[in-house]
Amino acid sequence: MKHLLQNRAFINGKWVEAKSGNQFSVTNPCDGKEIAKIPDMGKEDALAAISFAQAAFPSWSSLLAEERAAFIMKWADLIEE
Repeated sequence: MKHLLQNRAFINGKWVEAKSGNQFSVTNPCDGKEIAKIPDMGKEDALAAISFAQAAFPSWSSLLAEERAAFIMKWADLIEE
């Protein structure tokens, strides 16, 4: 399953690193071993993500509930794989 882990953030349809290039470790609480390193997103990264989300919201919110559900279920299928 480790191959499914990403060390980047998914923003505006792309996997991106933190603008600072900084990362931090995620550890398994049972044994303290590192699971992954992920981007340490800062204020600039957060504001960019919020901006892209706000721009995408009108088209997302115009979809019917069943269309949104189908999209979400595709993501669920990928997660289960």
